Amino acid sequence: MNHIDKYGNIWETGPWGFSTAQGFVAKSTDNGDTFHIVSPNGLRPNPAASGGGDTDIITDDIGNAYFADLEGLAAVSLAVTNDGGNTWRANPVTGQPADDRQWLAIDNGLTSSANDNTVFLVFNQQAFGWQIYSSPGSTGPTDPVGGVIYQNAAATTTGSITTNGRCGRLLFDPVNRVLYLPCNRPDHERIWKASVAPDQRTGLVFTEVNAPTSPGGSIGLGRLFSDVATDSAGNLYALWVDTANNNVYLSSSINQGTTWTTPVQVNGDPANSNVMPWAIGGAPGIVDIAFYGTASPGDPNSFPSWLVNRQAATAIKWFVYLVQVNGATTTTPIIYQVKASEHPTDYGQICTGGLGCTTSMGDRTLADFFTLAIDSNGAARIVVNDLTNQHHGASLFELTQVAGPSAYGTTLTSNNPSIATVTDPAGDAQLPHFSPLGAGANQLSLDLLSTQLSQPDTSHLTVTMKLNNLASLTPPTGATGILWLTRWQFNTTGDNGEESYRIFYLGANSTGGQPPVFFAGTGTSATSNPTGLPRGSGCVTTTPQNCKIIVYPAERPATGTINAATNTITITALLSNIGSPITGDKLYSVTTLTFGFTGRQPNNDGRRRHTSLRLCRRHDQNTQQLSARRHMQSHWRRLHFRRPTTGPRRLQHRSKGQLLRTGKWKGRIQGFYKRSRLQNQSYNLGQLQGEHRHDYRYRHNERLRHDIHDRSPRQSGARCRPRYVFHSTRNRILKIRNAPRRKHPDTLTPTSPGCVAPETSLV
Repeated sequence: MNHIDKYGNIWETGPWGFSTAQGFVAKSTDNGDTFHIVSPNGLRPNPAASGGGDTDIITDDIGNAYFADLEGLAAVSLAVTNDGGNTWRANPVTGQPADDRQWLAIDNGLTSSANDNTVFLVFNQQAFGWQIYSSPGSTGPTDPVGGVIYQNAAATTTGSITTNGRCGRLLFDPVNRVLYLPCNRPDHERIWKASVAPDQRTGLVFTEVNAPTSPGGSIGLGRLFSDVATDSAGNLYALWVDTANNNVYLSSSINQGTTWTTPVQVNGDPANSNVMPWAIGGAPGIVDIAFYGTASPGDPNSFPSWLVNRQAATAIKWFVYLVQVNGATTTTPIIYQVKASEHPTDYGQICTGGLGCTTSMGDRTLADFFTLAIDSNGAARIVVNDLTNQHHGASLFELTQVAGPSAYGTTLTSNNPSIATVTDPAGDAQLPHFSPLGAGANQLSLDLLSTQLSQPDTSHLTVTMKLNNLASLTPPTGATGILWLTRWQFNTTGDNGEESYRIFYLGANSTGGQPPVFFAGTGTSATSNPTGLPRGSGCVTTTPQNCKIIVYPAERPATGTINAATNTITITALLSNIGSPITGDKLYSVTTLTFGFTGRQPNNDGRRRHTSLRLCRRHDQNTQQLSARRHMQSHWRRLHFRRPTTGPRRLQHRSKGQLLRTGKWKGRIQGFYKRSRLQNQSYNLGQLQGEHRHDYRYRHNERLRHDIHDRSPRQSGARCRPRYVFHSTRNRILKIRNAPRRKHPDTLTPTSPGCVAPETSLV
């Protein structure tokens, strides 16, 4: 789940699985550059050790956060914080046995006071159906009821809304003061709604409205949840996936579901099979939609499972897509689609059968949903799971729209600074970050200020990390050592010869304030016995191949220095020790982390326990060599659409499936998403320099044309406007020069005792 509060803080939560009995809440206070666990004990707000199921989080208009956790299908546990996550009050007994899939919604009332706020909770109670509960909004840390004690909110004595088996998220529309609950029916989406008077918390009467029949005629249990959204005018949108053709459909209503527009297919090629749609409304008539899509047609449940056949699974590549619909309440909406993820986020089968995936041996590693939010500028923010690493572990990433049309009808301009080094503010390496006493002291030796990757020659890669102060390497209180680590992913091979955006890293660790040991590595994946592969060194599992914690063992030697005068750590490794990337390889999600670790010696498997202290901004690096000129323009991927000024107003799918208008073509509507941008550093592709564009042009009755060309002036008279630009965080480019590719070695032998840093995987 992904939620942005009134102050711009980003709250993220997700389950860690019943086998761990834990779920997490993470929070970013710096616009998504860093996330930290929000809980005094480093686990979850609810102390009972029976969680691990579905989670949800929401905030009100005075900044209180409300958290819901599924307690092993036995109950739904609720918690509230009034101080940004430093302290929580929990009620672990809400609900009855056999509960499932809870959702939260907030009514902020008509005033800015907490007194008229209401928190609504819905969950599926197997014996009675979907139950609706409510609680007053919390008025402060001494309030024993608000956000903790919930009561039946329905007019029925059982609190039941419906017995429909699969219902999506609960949504409150503040314009019309209506509560909506979307549910799947055999061939359409059914929406239960209730009018909510100001200050009303009980006696809600729900009635059903039905969206139009799906064009393919089949929803059933669907590709997980159907969804609803409302825009700033209170217009209602229904969103679903048809299981007969795996397309995503949208229908709108301007009268709260009384009448509907004809369903419109919002996905186009290459998003041919799709799952988990999520919508959010913006300005009147504008709705943003995110979903996972693949070019391979078919039922996602029937695709090859990575857990069974890795190589077959990687032929099915899933990407995250963003669609924006303009004029969504009209009969002629304009639809834009773009890939929001830079590379695939999953391979092969996506099991949508819930807990049934466990008994059918289906691959449910991606979990059950992902969410889209829009920030105060109207930019799309998507939190996704990336399973394309060698472990098939669901690592969390945030995708951020940085330019193009916003959900509020404005145009975003990228404010990414064009700099040669990724920088980070000082003073944000506190230990702890959240506690009942507030944030702890800043740890100077763990406070990252910048990170840079470079090549001293054609055979090596160097990472340079600048810290606040390296005069002392004494570890923080409670830790026995310090770890500094930079990691990235690039497209190479996994442990069974399959495609993988494998994790590699360079690191340094210091024990007890001693000079650091420098190392490189990648870590091997956990496997099941039938594959014949070893257990794996880079992942902690609770069940076979189910990666829960990604770790970073020291596998290969690296050289390095620590300079207390300049407060820099420099680590250099042979390219052959980090996967042998070649010219043109792109290093994705370059991330620097600092940790304090406990334990004098590594465990038998080479692992140490660590506490995360600081995460530097991620950025992408294309493997490109620095030039003496040291000037790079930018690398854009552009989606060009041509729009008619006359002719029929009917939507059609044209080459590559983009939604185009028919008629005479005049001018362009231009969409693009950004891969990287950096000034004062070169971007070379072969012998080309300057601006290189990958243009995907969609013309009337013309096939796709894919061009790579250098910078040239646009033809006079061309009328263009920017569309979408996405990035993970800050990006930059670097070229690597070396001999022909040698893929990831079959075996890696640790050469020195090293440290590992945990990265949670929400599975």
